[in-house]
Amino acid sequence: MACHLRYMAKEDIPQVTAIDREAFPTMWPPVNFRNEMGNKMAHYVVACDGQWITTNQESNPIKTGPVRTFLGIKWPFGSKTPDAHKLETVEYISGFLGLWVMVDEAHIINIAVREAWRGKGLGELLLISGIDTAIYNKALVATLEVRPSNIKAQALYMKYGFQQVGSRKAYYSDNKEDAIVMTTDILTSEAFQSRFRNLKAEHFHKLGEVDYRIESPWT
Repeated sequence: MACHLRYMAKEDIPQVTAIDREAFPTMWPPVNFRNEMGNKMAHYVVACDGQWITTNQESNPIKTGPVRTFLGIKWPFGSKTPDAHKLETVEYISGFLGLWVMVDEAHIINIAVREAWRGKGLGELLLISGIDTAIYNKALVATLEVRPSNIKAQALYMKYGFQQVGSRKAYYSDNKEDAIVMTTDILTSEAFQSRFRNLKAEHFHKLGEVDYRIESPWT
């Protein structure tokens, strides 16, 4: 699989928004990624497949209604009149990951992959990038929430050392499903780092051609 991973840029916002809505169509309200780009705690990674597309971009999109953010925290914003559309040539994005680093904890808030790219190992690659980003930003542990019904995702997270530590009642807004809270052991421990290095190397070998532009202790 030929792809490369890098940090998200402002021109990626329309595609990331579309991927988020495709992956989580029943979750409301939507994430305001423009606000997230101004949030110093937020870190976003995008996966690109080497293709370029020409698209209409809006430099100041209309902002209306509430926005979905981590743990209900909302960033203030006002309505703006949209500027004229402009054509831009941008990299085609296949998926993305978002996390917040707060003091010594990295919280993975979303991993989303376009439907056409699912089942090809891209979600696992994005998870790897999230762990690398957490370590690079000096987080001691990584945490996330997952639906009890998402058995496949739980298996992936457990593979990378996440363990169930609790639950959040009626966490998901679409159907009030509970969330399983999962967390890692200390990221800087030799046991975790050894296991993570091996899993990362195995997955890169499996995927083949990967251009990885995420800062980490091992790249």
